[in-house]
Amino acid sequence: MRELSRGSALTALRVEDMNSRGEGIARLDGGFVLFLPGALPGETVHVRITEVKKQYAVGDVTGFDEAHPSRVTPRCPWFARCGGCQLQHASEPLQLELKRNLALQAMRRIGHLAPEEDVTECRKSPLALHYRNKAAFPVVRGRGALRTGFYRRGSHEVVPVDRCPVLDETLETLYGTLRDLLPQAPFDGYDEKTHRGHLRHLVLRRGTRSGCLAAILVCRTRPDARQDAWIRRVLTPALRALDEEARVAVHVNDRRGNVIWGGDTLSYAGGERFTEGLGDRLFSFDLTSFSQVNTLQAEQLYAHVTEEVQALEGRRILELYAGAGTLTAFLADRAETVTAVEEWTRSVENGRENMRALGLDNVLFTAADAGAFLQDALPGGFDTVVLDPPRGGCDEEVVRNLLRLAPRNLVYVSCKPATLFRDLALLTRGGYRFLRLRLFDMFPQTAHVECVATLRRP
Repeated sequence: MRELSRGSALTALRVEDMNSRGEGIARLDGGFVLFLPGALPGETVHVRITEVKKQYAVGDVTGFDEAHPSRVTPRCPWFARCGGCQLQHASEPLQLELKRNLALQAMRRIGHLAPEEDVTECRKSPLALHYRNKAAFPVVRGRGALRTGFYRRGSHEVVPVDRCPVLDETLETLYGTLRDLLPQAPFDGYDEKTHRGHLRHLVLRRGTRSGCLAAILVCRTRPDARQDAWIRRVLTPALRALDEEARVAVHVNDRRGNVIWGGDTLSYAGGERFTEGLGDRLFSFDLTSFSQVNTLQAEQLYAHVTEEVQALEGRRILELYAGAGTLTAFLADRAETVTAVEEWTRSVENGRENMRALGLDNVLFTAADAGAFLQDALPGGFDTVVLDPPRGGCDEEVVRNLLRLAPRNLVYVSCKPATLFRDLALLTRGGYRFLRLRLFDMFPQTAHVECVATLRRP
C-alpha cells in the first residue's frame, strides 16, 4: 500500500459499505480502511485524503467514476458542512435500505444474533422533510456579533444557517426571526473552553399536533436588567406576533460543557409547560422534558409497541426510562397496571399530571434511576418490561437485574443499534428468545434508525 498523507489523491475507489455515521467505507490493499463522508455504497469515487490515523484515514469525495443511481441533490445548501444530516444525498427508498442494513450489521457483528422472524424493511416516516418538532442551536460570538447555527460534522465549530429543511416549517420561520434579532441582543455568546459568555443555546419547540410554540434561551447566568428588558420588549413581542400564546423562557445552566439542560427555568410568557398531541391524547410537560422529535412517526412506533405488549399478554407492565408518560398512556390501555420509572424529577411530575388528566388510574409513576429501582424490585412482580434507554443503552446493573427479575417479556426500544445488540447479547445468553426486530425511520435524512426488539422467556 502506498504511503498516505493529508492531501493524497486516490482514484477508482470502490465504496463497499456505510458506517453508523453515514460515511462510505472503502478499503485499500491490505484492508486499510477509508471513511468517506458523502459516498454511498456501490459507488466508484475519486478521493482526497483529509486525515490519516494509524488504523484508518478520512477523505473527501472529489469525483465519481460511477455514482449510485439513487443519489439525489441534497435539499440543504449546508449539507456537506453541517453535522445534522448525513443522508440527504440518498433517495428515501435508499435511506430506508441503508438503515435496515446498519441495524442488521450491528445485530450480526455485535450481538451475533438473529430474530426468529424475518426483519421487515424500515418503516418510513410520514414526513421525510419538515418533521422535526424541536431544535437546539448553539450560540457563539464571531466577528463582533452573535452567531447561531448547527455544529460542523465532527466538531463544535458552528456553521451559520438561515433555514433547515428537516425542521418544522413554523420553527424555520421562528428561527429566522430570532436570527435577525440576535445581532442587537445584549448577550455574549458562550465559550465552552473558557466557560465564559451568557447565551449558550436557542431551543425551539413546536407541537406538531397541538401547534404549541416555544422559544427557550439557555443562559449561563440569570439575565441582568438590560438582558431582561430586551427579552420582554423585543423578543417576546416578536414571538407573540407569530403566535399570541407562544412560550418564551430562559433556562439557566451554569454547568461546563455543551449539555443543554441543568438548572432553573424562568418563564417570560405563556408559562413553563408545553403541550403535544399523540394519537387522540394531549400531553403536557415541562419545556425541558424529553419528547420524540418526530411526532407522526412516534405515533406509529407507540402503536407497534402497544401491539407487541398486547400480543405478549403480559398485563403487569414495568416501563423504564418513561419520560413524561407519552408511551406510558398507550401501554396503560392494554395493561392491568403500569409502573413507570423515570429519573428526571420534572418528567415524573409531568407524567403523573398527564395520567390524571387522561383518567388513567392504573399507572404508578416513580422517580428513580432504573438500576436502583430494579435492584430493589422483587422477582415475579412484572410480566412485561418495556424500556427505552438513552443512546448509551442500559448499564450493566440494569441488564443484570432484568435477568434476576426474569419477567416473561421484554420490549426494548433503542435509537442506537450498537448498544441495543450489546445488551440483547447479554439478555439472550441469560435465557431470552429474540422473537422480532422492527425498524422505524424516526430521523429521516440522518443515519439514525429506531429499533424495537421483542424478547420472551420460554
